[in-house]
Amino acid sequence: MPLLLARMHNRILFNTLALLLMNITMFISALSMDVWQLGLWRFLVGFFSAIATVLTMSLTLECIKVEKRGTASGIIWMGGALGVLISGLIAPSIVNFGAASGWRLIWIAMSGVGVLCALGFHSVRKGGKLNSSTAQQLAEKQVTKQPSLWVALLPLFLPRRMLFLTLAYCGFGCGYIIYFTYFIALITQQGVPATGSGFVWAAIGLAGALSSWLWGGIVDRWPTGFSLAVPLGLGTLGALTVLVNSQWLEYSGAAVVGLAAFIAPALIVTALLKRAVNDEQYALCFSILTSLFAIGQLIGPVLGGAVIEHFNLAVGTAASAALLGLAALCACGYGLVARWAKIRG
Repeated sequence: MPLLLARMHNRILFNTLALLLMNITMFISALSMDVWQLGLWRFLVGFFSAIATVLTMSLTLECIKVEKRGTASGIIWMGGALGVLISGLIAPSIVNFGAASGWRLIWIAMSGVGVLCALGFHSVRKGGKLNSSTAQQLAEKQVTKQPSLWVALLPLFLPRRMLFLTLAYCGFGCGYIIYFTYFIALITQQGVPATGSGFVWAAIGLAGALSSWLWGGIVDRWPTGFSLAVPLGLGTLGALTVLVNSQWLEYSGAAVVGLAAFIAPALIVTALLKRAVNDEQYALCFSILTSLFAIGQLIGPVLGGAVIEHFNLAVGTAASAALLGLAALCACGYGLVARWAKIRG
C-alpha cells in the first residue's frame, strides 16, 4: 500500500474510489452463494478499506488545527466503537430468531449508507479549505523536491525517532485482537447466553465510543508517548481479570479494556504521528503503521491459540495482557525519546 500511495497525486479522488469500491464489494459480499465467494469479496472489502482508512484520516486531519487533532481523531475512531455497539445489540436477535438472511440485509444497508457517506466526504473535502500551515506546505511542495519513499519511512524505524511508537502500535494490534477474539468465547464457555454476550460486546463498544472524547482531549493536552502508555497499561490490567474466575471482575475488566484499550491507542497514535511528520508524509507513514498493526492482528490469534492449546482459554485470553504491557513499555520509550530530544534541542 505505501508504494501505491507514493504514486498517487489526486488523493481526494483516489480516496473516494477506495470508499466506493469498499462499499460495492460489501454489497456483493451480501450476495455470496458460498464461503469461497464470501472470502474473496471480504478480502477486497478489507483491501479497499485499508486504503480508505489511511487517506480519510490524512485528508481529515490536515484540515484541523494541530491542537485539535486529537479530538478530531477521537471523533473519527468513535465510529468503529459505535459499530461494535450496534452489532452487539442486533447480532443476538438475528442468531436467536434464526434469520439466516439477516446479515445479508445488514451488509446491504451498510453499503448503501457507506456510498452516501463517501460521496458526502468527497463533496465536503473537495470544497473545503485547508488551514494556513497545510496550505503553505502544499505550496512549498510545488517547488521543493520530495524525499524518496524509503527516506520518508525511515524515521518509523529509527530508535531516536519513532521506532518505539511503531512497536507500540504493532504490539497493541497483536494484544487487543487476542482479547477480543477469545474473551467472548470464554464467557460463552462459562455459560453466558448469546444475548448476554451481545450485551457485553455492546457495552465494550459503548465504553470505547464514550472514551474517545476523553482520550482525544488528553492527547491534545499532552501529546506524548506517556499519554499512549496510560490506556495500554489500563488495558493490561483489564485483560488480566480473566484469570480471577469471577464473572463480575471479568465484566469490570472488559469495561476497562473498552474504555482504555479499544479505541484510545489507535486515536492517540493517529494524533501523535500527525505531529511527528508533515502532511505530505503522513499518508505513507500511517499506511506502514496500519500494515504493521494488521500484521500484529494476524500474529495475535495464532499466539493466543498456541497458549490455549497448552493451557486453557482463560490463560490464552490473558496472554493479551503481556502484549499490551509490552506495548505500554514501548510507548513509554517513545515518550522518553521525545523528552530527551527536547532537552537536547
